[in-house]
Amino acid sequence: MSMLRSILQRLRDDERGWVAPMFVVLVPVLMLATGLVVDGAAKIQGNIHADQVAASAARAATAAVSGGAIRNGSMNLNGTAAYQAAMDYVNSSGFSGSAIVSGNEIRVEVWSDVETMFLGTSLPISGSATAALITQ
Repeated sequence: MSMLRSILQRLRDDERGWVAPMFVVLVPVLMLATGLVVDGAAKIQGNIHADQVAASAARAATAAVSGGAIRNGSMNLNGTAAYQAAMDYVNSSGFSGSAIVSGNEIRVEVWSDVETMFLGTSLPISGSATAALITQ
């Protein structure tokens, strides 16, 4: 009986070989956590960049004032030129987008995809901004 007890005691106290199963479980979990952090950060940075592109496109569009500004001093946004300026900026930035001109205000929305490093897919990013022509 004491021999059986001695064998069971040795088996219970023997920790050889326990590192491998722990390694097999922890490495995929840590890789997944790292992947989520890196790919999540890429999406957040992509959305920030999309907002910046939309804001810059909207600001560029407000430079398209009508010809009346020179003739009689009336500052109005030339809708066609403003739309074209915004879309030119969006397209040159590598984004897809849309622009809506309403009076002396323009709203620009942009979208694209960002490639992930760990997930092996792409995530959608988007941004929007509004700019108005100040006539004071």
